[in-house]
Amino acid sequence: MRVAGATVLGFALTMSQVAPAHASNYASALRMSAEPSPSVEEEQAEARAAYTAGGREYALGNYEVAVSHFERSFELSQAPELLFNIAQSYARWYEISNDIEHLRKAERLYKNYVDYLDADDKPDPAAKADAEEALAEVE
Repeated sequence: MRVAGATVLGFALTMSQVAPAHASNYASALRMSAEPSPSVEEEQAEARAAYTAGGREYALGNYEVAVSHFERSFELSQAPELLFNIAQSYARWYEISNDIEHLRKAERLYKNYVDYLDADDKPDPAAKADAEEALAEVE
């Protein structure tokens, strides 16, 4: 299993060789509006913090913890690119646990991410290629 070499969010920490995200789209999804309410701003900050924590845990090989942080970031931001991060974390977790459910979860998440990209008017070709390659690996 390999980690996609995408440029990762620049707002908190550069994780270019660490986190598996296709974050150029994710970063724009988390940009604050001109005048966000305090609750929206707090949610965005929490989503960024959870994303950063997920990347850190992924880099350390703590895939179970990375999953929980990336899922929290997704809950708050609804950034579909995080589906790839979560799938990568489950796939790597499977390599350690040999729990087939982790691999099945990764497969479902990769499929969901490919579906999202297919529905996009201008999908990122590199992101789609990475997701399809990762999906083929887990299938």
